[in-house]
Amino acid sequence: MLKDSATLEAKYNRFIKTVCETEIVYTLKEPRGFAFLYSNQFEDEDGEDALLLCFWSKEAYSNACKQAEWKNHELVEIPLDLFLKNWCIGMKKDYTYAGIECNSHLFCSEKDPIHLAIAILEELIEQDKLGNFVQYYTIYSDYLDNEDLF
Repeated sequence: MLKDSATLEAKYNRFIKTVCETEIVYTLKEPRGFAFLYSNQFEDEDGEDALLLCFWSKEAYSNACKQAEWKNHELVEIPLDLFLKNWCIGMKKDYTYAGIECNSHLFCSEKDPIHLAIAILEELIEQDKLGNFVQYYTIYSDYLDNEDLF
């Protein structure tokens, strides 16, 4: 289990660095919706396993998961600014979480979308790229300050 946790954390850290470098987040979609799993870690507002929307840092990683129930899904590129502007806040409001870098066995890191956005913004600072994203830093800082409201 420790090895799995370390692997998941390494993949999560790679995801953060890569999406900040490329400014693209990948997901899979079909006509009925986006690729999702049920959380082992988070609950929705009804106490049920929350939904995890799945995201990848590279096209190849997402394509490795195009099997079984996701075999008819198409790749979608989400610009990082839209991911921060719309997706993370929307997921939080919908009690939905992020599944990061799912592998072919659909095993992934599960992250709160606000904390994911903050990690991305902190990496953008490290990469000296916050300039185009500075408005989101204020938004997410406000979310963290009022976290008990969400």
